[in-house]
Amino acid sequence: MKRLSQAALQAALTRSQKQVADLTEKDNQVVAENTDFKARLAEYEHHLKKMSHNSGKPPSSDGLRKPKASGKKKSKSKRPSGGQPGHDLSTYHT
Repeated sequence: MKRLSQAALQAALTRSQKQVADLTEKDNQVVAENTDFKARLAEYEHHLKKMSHNSGKPPSSDGLRKPKASGKKKSKSKRPSGGQPGHDLSTYHT
């Protein structure tokens, strides 16, 4: 096994520290870009959610997409569907 001199070890340590500093700086840049992209994405999503009924846009700018239904859904009744029990429908003529 070859032993490295102290000068060689010091040079390797200096190179490693420089690489760590460069990578840390690059990481900080990526984090800043990511934050910027997230803000831009939120702004674009906000604009996409706007339709004519909740902004000053004309109805023609809504596109062909139908808005999602909102509100409560009709709950199932406890009564069975159909007419009166025993009722004969033969008197009904169409």
